[in-house]
Amino acid sequence: MKYSYSLPLALILVLTGGLSACGVVPDRTDRYQEAQREAPLRLPDFYRTERLGNRYPVGQAERAFVPVEAFRVPPPPDPGSELLMEQFALKTVGNEQWILVTEPVGRIWPALLDYWSDLGAEVAQNSGGPGQLRASLDNAGMNSRKLAESMGLSPDSPVVISATIQSGIKRNTAEIRVAVIEPAAEPVTDEPPPQAQAVLQDLLNYLSSRRDSLESYSLVAQVLDADPRVRMVQEADEQAHIEMELAFDRAWAAVGQSLQESGAELVDLDRSAGDYYVSYGQDQEDEGGFWSGLFGDEESALLSDRYNYRVKVITGDRITRVSVIGTREDLPRNEHLKLLDKILENLS
Repeated sequence: MKYSYSLPLALILVLTGGLSACGVVPDRTDRYQEAQREAPLRLPDFYRTERLGNRYPVGQAERAFVPVEAFRVPPPPDPGSELLMEQFALKTVGNEQWILVTEPVGRIWPALLDYWSDLGAEVAQNSGGPGQLRASLDNAGMNSRKLAESMGLSPDSPVVISATIQSGIKRNTAEIRVAVIEPAAEPVTDEPPPQAQAVLQDLLNYLSSRRDSLESYSLVAQVLDADPRVRMVQEADEQAHIEMELAFDRAWAAVGQSLQESGAELVDLDRSAGDYYVSYGQDQEDEGGFWSGLFGDEESALLSDRYNYRVKVITGDRITRVSVIGTREDLPRNEHLKLLDKILENLS
């Protein structure tokens, strides 16, 4: 005999909907707005050997908005509007200055060529290799004359600029640098050359106002993204280390930022020796922040007892080497690889 259950099921659905409509089953849509912060989660002791943190931290917020009428979730912002605000940025370390772009080289190269074309420049491949070009301005056009004036030059002065584009130290980023060849190079100082700064600022404004130029992609320039500028190296007879195609000033600043993002505590540093002294992977009594280790009171422990790793930054022939050295005998042999991997993760 065949039985039919369609009627009881339909009856259950109708009754459930009716109860919800009558208020028997409360509407919990907005209840999250009245949620209270609970006590911090307590972890077992065996987890204390590793530094833990919130992957998606939620900041403290006041209950400033509680709707009294029907609540509608606001629409999302214009896609990419917030991200594009940081798509181009002018960076400076010492006397080095460049434009950092959060796009691969293959997508920026066509826009860079468009910039020189807009200035009416004659562009030729620079003998320095791929990613480099030489632009000669006759200052005949309005845009090129404005650029010459911003450089502090006569609008009729000949200008020759060398431009270099290469992949950044982070994935899918590019860096653009310029140097003024004519007129004669400015004397080397601790600050970026003013004429090169003027060109970079003009190029930054151009790229920021013409984001549609990034829709094209250059397969020829794609080769510049193939060789990373930051890489882990581990040879048979040597301890693992990181190699960076950066000058010391840039590498030193990048490693310091990476250590901060890695959750390590900086206890001390010696820039002249290229050393960061950090505490990583151990319980910390002082949770005052990354730079809190620089300041201590007279009753604190010896400085050497407060750090367990020394991060060494050494510059050689066009390559800066970053290594992690344990300072305590009780540290496992390969424990330094965890910190080295964290540094690499935040660099590349």
